[in-house]
Amino acid sequence: MADGGAHFDRLSARKDAPYPPYGLGLPYKKTKNHSLSEEEKQFNKNLASERIMVENSLSGMKRYQILSNRLRIHAIDFYDKLLGVCAGIWSFYLSN
Repeated sequence: MADGGAHFDRLSARKDAPYPPYGLGLPYKKTKNHSLSEEEKQFNKNLASERIMVENSLSGMKRYQILSNRLRIHAIDFYDKLLGVCAGIWSFYLSN
């Protein structure tokens, strides 16, 4: 798939995330003496919607039993290709 999948185009790794090498973002937490600002609430909402999209994509790909069952494949490159094929099939399923 040359375009990377239409459904994944909106996702990108954030450079300002707390863990920049991994592109992870953590939600803001309120403390006893500090409530969240509107900007922090909006950030948490956007982060939650991104996580939901990722979790739905992963659960969709797990419908292919080869990803749900334990594999005794020791070649990581082959497993990466297998995951890419399942992601491509799932993206094709969503677009049609």
